[in-house]
Amino acid sequence: MEKFIGEHISYIMWADEKILEDEWSAAEKLFKKYNLNWEDGKVVIQNKINDLMECENEEDESEDSPVEYDETFEIPSAVLPEGVDGFELLKDLSQVALADGELSLSEVDIMHRLGKSFELSELFVSAAIVEAVINSDKKINACFN
Repeated sequence: MEKFIGEHISYIMWADEKILEDEWSAAEKLFKKYNLNWEDGKVVIQNKINDLMECENEEDESEDSPVEYDETFEIPSAVLPEGVDGFELLKDLSQVALADGELSLSEVDIMHRLGKSFELSELFVSAAIVEAVINSDKKINACFN
């Protein structure tokens, strides 16, 4: 389960191209909530972020332009681990996205792609994000530029 949670956290942390200490803290909190090994989780997260950045760099070299989110970027379908509720997990992943006090369009996009990979409707994804924003202990700024 460390691999499953860690890889999905990685997408969130990578989405806004800022990997901040607040996000690492939120990720650790999420691992503890699910009674998972944080040391193993950090390795999974860092490896997946490195993979995502490596793919980004390969595309940069081949196209001479920065990678942007488009219809072709897909997160592989994921079967939720037994006992894990997809809506609750999306709320938890939203907390990682919100950890820096900002919610970017790329983070919202990744959340919807994660929801799709969990076979959840866009409505549930949006509701999970909204609930996470409402319950956040930080004032959240939307960065949709």
